Amino acid sequence: MKSYTRYVLALSILGLSALNTSAQQNISENISISGHAHTYYMYNLNTPAGNSNDQRLYDNLNNQFGFSIFQFSLAYEDATTSGVLDVNFGPAAGLVNANSYGVTSDAIQNAYVVQKVNDKFSFEIGKFGTHIGYEVIDATANANYSTSYLFNYGPFYHVGARVRYQLNDTYSLMGAIYNNWDNLQDNNNAKTFGASLGFAPSESLSGALNWIGGDEGSPDFRQLFDLVLSYQLSEVFSIGFNGIYGMESDSWYGAAGYFTYGFSDNFSSTLRAEYFDDSKNARGFGSSVTALTLSGNYTMKGGHVVIRPEIKADFAGNDIFHDDLGTATKASQTTIGLVALYRF
Repeated sequence: MKSYTRYVLALSILGLSALNTSAQQNISENISISGHAHTYYMYNLNTPAGNSNDQRLYDNLNNQFGFSIFQFSLAYEDATTSGVLDVNFGPAAGLVNANSYGVTSDAIQNAYVVQKVNDKFSFEIGKFGTHIGYEVIDATANANYSTSYLFNYGPFYHVGARVRYQLNDTYSLMGAIYNNWDNLQDNNNAKTFGASLGFAPSESLSGALNWIGGDEGSPDFRQLFDLVLSYQLSEVFSIGFNGIYGMESDSWYGAAGYFTYGFSDNFSSTLRAEYFDDSKNARGFGSSVTALTLSGNYTMKGGHVVIRPEIKADFAGNDIFHDDLGTATKASQTTIGLVALYRF
């Protein structure tokens, strides 16, 4: 979920007050501003040469303080029209906005307009996060700082148009046409299409069945099926699930479970257990991996600063992690770190 940054499913599974305190500021009846920044310190027990953590997005630096991103968001909303502009600065901006053709376009994470036709039907056009996946680009909306392999090897964003239709209180539909995956400009004459069936049969259970497919320049049609589920078992305990199956030259697949427990109004902890298999090298990873991530989220007084201790252990099917000599001789990697996130 790189998806639609305010995506309902992502927020519902993180629905504990330790994560959900809103820092958005209204500067007029229709306009609001918000933003965030995050920095971290990570230590890799493999002590890899070059002080770089393998297969990481935001937390890719080892044994040093790292600054990832600063985001400024401007939003407009009235009875029929809304718009979002999210601008990013920092090393991670170029990672999540790959193939953006320059520093200026790298900075634009989201820039889209939504037009409400009636109470059931709306359409949107611009650049936005993908509808695929459980996690999103916005680190403050995820319970773990280190992103999953499912996230890292799925699409981040698209340029195109989407339509949404609310069938009833339980079901909703979304259809999309995009240029492609993770590219501001189309690389061929074909388009990529997306679809989503959202469902919320009860206040505690919600989910979405998503699909994306198109000719992305390879000899084979690329498509990905994606299932997202969120279930609130009690006021303090919730679980989430993400499962994917993709096909192009070959197939790849994976699954992740998220288990969140709220210890108090300002502290919660989330365990993520995941498995990702790209042994056939369809996504360029070339291995399978099992990973466990345990994160705490402590919201400090005022609700603007979140302190997040985290430990992550990766266990791969091949020797893909680097040692202190810079050679990939390790089949596992463990990092321990502390993250500070600021929201306004």
